[in-house]
Amino acid sequence: MPSWDDCAFQSTERQDQLIFTLLGGVVAHLGARCRVWDPPVGRCGCSASEALMGRNHTVVEMGANDGLHMSNSFFFSKTLGWRALLIEGNPEVYKRISLHRPEAERVNALVGNPMHFPPNGRAPFFSFYRPGDSEKRDTTRDWETGLSGIAAPNSSNEALRSAADARRYAAR
Repeated sequence: MPSWDDCAFQSTERQDQLIFTLLGGVVAHLGARCRVWDPPVGRCGCSASEALMGRNHTVVEMGANDGLHMSNSFFFSKTLGWRALLIEGNPEVYKRISLHRPEAERVNALVGNPMHFPPNGRAPFFSFYRPGDSEKRDTTRDWETGLSGIAAPNSSNEALRSAADARRYAAR
C-alpha cells in the first residue's frame, strides 16, 4: 500500500480528507490542516490502496478557484495521480489554474441553466478576486478566491444575495 509522509489536503472544510477516507484511504491525523503552505509538522501522513492510484480515475471540480486554494481535487490529482477537469467561472481566478495545475484540463465557464440567470439568461458576474497579477500575502486567509459568482436571493453567501449587496460588498 503506497504511503506518504506529507499529504497536502487543500479543501477548506477538509472535504478531500473525508472523501479520501470514504474511498478507503487512510489519513494519519484526520481533520488536521495539511495544506502545501503549512509547516511540515502540520502535514498529514496518508496511505492508499493501489486501486486508488493512477490516471484511470478522474476528479471533476466545479468552482475550482485557482486550482490550489480551497481545492477539493488537488490531493487526488497531485498525490494519487488522478486526471482532473477543473471548471472555474471567474476569469481572473481561472488564469491562475495553469500555474498551479498545468496537468489538468481546464474550462472557464459557469455551470448551470442559463434560464435561471435573469434577465433573459444573462446576469452580471461579480468577482471579489484581486485583479491582475497581484498575489495575496496571507494564503491562510484566502477567502477571496471563493467569493465570486452571480447574485441570487438564495445564495449561501450574503454578499451575493442581490446585485446591490454584491456592489456594496465589492466597494469595501
